[in-house]
Amino acid sequence: MTDNWRARRRNRRNLAVMLTCDALNAAGLSATGYTIGVVAGVSFARLYATIDVLEQKLWMTSRWEHEEPLPDGRTRHRIYTVTDRGRDAIAQLCRRLSTPGTRH
Repeated sequence: MTDNWRARRRNRRNLAVMLTCDALNAAGLSATGYTIGVVAGVSFARLYATIDVLEQKLWMTSRWEHEEPLPDGRTRHRIYTVTDRGRDAIAQLCRRLSTPGTRH
């Protein structure tokens, strides 16, 4: 039972991160890790581990906002994007999480 609970929680977190990232991109906003975490309500302790898994599954990609370090010492940010494969995963996760009476 614990494994099912953990899987559902992980699926909900994956879904929240990808939906938030996709919505930010659609609105023309930069989907940085910080912004995704704040908007999705995912703790930063879990966020970057989740993003790493989503990138390994090829559901998300990332790139540096600026290729070179900024001359004034400001921190560079990674910008995240949901892939087409990730959008397919969103649809599948939505179906799985919304089907009543099934174990996820």
